[in-house]
Formats: sequence, C-alpha cells, structure tokens
Amino acid sequence: MLGVYNIPKEPVKPKKPNQPYEEADADEMAEYNQLTQDYKAQMAKYEELKLAKKGKVQMLTWYLDEWLPTVVGIDWWGLKTRCYNLPTDKKTVNRKTKMYITKTTEGFGLLQFENSRQRWLETFKWKDANPKAKRPPQYSKKKPDTHIFKSKWSDENHGKGSGWANEAYKVFMERVRRVGEFREEEEQNGSPRMSYGRLLVKRANNIEDDETCPPSKRRKILENEDKEGEGGVKFDIIFEDEE
Repeated sequence: MLGVYNIPKEPVKPKKPNQPYEEADADEMAEYNQLTQDYKAQMAKYEELKLAKKGKVQMLTWYLDEWLPTVVGIDWWGLKTRCYNLPTDKKTVNRKTKMYITKTTEGFGLLQFENSRQRWLETFKWKDANPKAKRPPQYSKKKPDTHIFKSKWSDENHGKGSGWANEAYKVFMERVRRVGEFREEEEQNGSPRMSYGRLLVKRANNIEDDETCPPSKRRKILENEDKEGEGGVKFDIIFEDEE
C-alpha cells in the first residue's frame, strides 16, 4: 500500500573466493564475477529507489506539516492536531462533529498550489537575483516579461472581471474527486498511508513514534508554537459542510 515508501533491503555484496584470485577455480571466479555484476546492478536500482523514497518522504512531510496548516489554518491543523490525528479524524465544536480537513478544503489547497507554484518559483528566483529589491515586478498583460509572475488560473484584481478562470473550477472538482477516492481507499484498508504521514510529522517535530497524545509539558510548547503560526488561505468559493 505504501508503494515507493517500501523499498527492498540493501543488496548483500558477494563474498570473494577463499583462495587467492590467481589460484581460484575458473568456474568459481566466473560465478563470483557474475554475482558482482548483478550486485552492482542491484545497488544502482537500490540507490535509485532510496533517492525516490527520500524525495517522497520530504514532499509528504512538507505537505502535511507545512502546506496543509496554511490551507486549513492552525485552529484545525496545528501541531497539537497534526502530530496525533489523521486529516479525516473529527472533533466536536459547539456540539457539532466536524472533520479536521474536508475533501473540499484539501482539494482547494491542491488547486491553490497548482495555481501559484510557477509564480512562486519565479518570484523566489527573482528575489535571489535581486536581494535588495522590495518586491518583484507585477504582472501586466502589456509586458511579456512579467507574464511569468501571473498565477495560472487566478488574478489579483478586484471587482468586475476578477477572480478565477473557468478551467480552475473543473480542476478543483477533479482534485476533490481524487481526494475523495484516496480517502475511501484508505478507509477500506485501515489508513496505512495517512498513518505513515502522521508518523513522518511526528518525527519532523521530534515526537516519539508511539506517543498518542501530547504530555502536559509538551502541550504548552505546542500551543505556543501554534499561536506563532498563521491562519489558513482565504478564498472566495463557498463549500457546504461535510460530515
């Protein structure tokens, strides 16, 4: 179920023949040379898988521990919550049971990331190249060199004609659908990938793997860190509550 996160054990290097190389049996040396060749190929594949796993682990940790808090807000996905809960877990607020992160909220977060990713990358590159400047150039339809600073489907204008392109709504609905399918599959299989993600968040925040709730001393630390965070991304699409 965890796909790229489960990689084979590191291959075992073949042992050299007991006799000196020049005294070893020809068949024995031929077998050793073949095993060595196979070992090198296996190691190359192993290193490739290990590198892929490292990248996936970093991305999943960032997504759960840094991105989602900006999408949802720390009231719903702060340290006290994300280190001990899954996005689909629920809590009671004003006698109503609500999910920490609904599929529509997560779907919008994915849309927001896709919408702004290229503009963010170009902005970071521009700031690296212009460390003393206060802000990057603003997008202007009449200035082609500023087009790299425009979001994919939205604009920063206000009033008539501003907002999201029609395609964004199609992408949004598709992302919500995929999140929903992923969650259904997780629920049917005991949430292995979500649980693994929670484990990564714990490790990123120096919390023991088997800790199920914050001890009193750490609870105060987590509360203070949550207060220092920022609220969620604001958007102009209204969603119905999900149970």
